[in-house]
Amino acid sequence: MATSGKAIWVCVRIHRAVTKTISLSDEAYALLSQAKRPGESFSDVAVRLARLAAQEEVFSPDFKLEMSDEEAEAWKASIYAERDRERKPGTKIR
Repeated sequence: MATSGKAIWVCVRIHRAVTKTISLSDEAYALLSQAKRPGESFSDVAVRLARLAAQEEVFSPDFKLEMSDEEAEAWKASIYAERDRERKPGTKIR
């Protein structure tokens, strides 16, 4: 391969997830295994279930949330963006 003397720069960004070790009871492991969908990792299951739990708290009659209008709009936008991302097949949830 001949070169013309020009430099080519390539930028590569690599995201590395930090791995944490947690202990689960046999019951917790069995429940997570049952909740696991095809192609999901245990991390994916934990994130999905944690988000569902947070939604249940939000819809509880005892839940009270105080935030500014700007914070509320930003929160709403992030929820809509996440919902749209989850609707697209093959999209990884953060």
